[in-house]
Amino acid sequence: MKILGFDYEIVLGKMEEFGHCNSGDMVIAISEDINEQQVTSTLIHEIIEAINTHMELKLKHSQIARLEAGLYCVFRENKIDLKPLLGDQA
Repeated sequence: MKILGFDYEIVLGKMEEFGHCNSGDMVIAISEDINEQQVTSTLIHEIIEAINTHMELKLKHSQIARLEAGLYCVFRENKIDLKPLLGDQA
């Protein structure tokens, strides 16, 4: 998926946390052991993390979490499906 012109790879796999964004390697990793709603929520969170890094916004983790919760609600209430961003892993 593209984030601000950068090609990020989305990887689902075994993890101790729900997700992680590595902007250096341009990889967003998401746990495969969480439910579909948590995957979507985590994907949104990690996208915001990538934007925060590339744009040097210096958002605190709590701000990113609140933005993610708000965007998750908007997408869910408007039936916007983010699964295609996961590619073949969805």
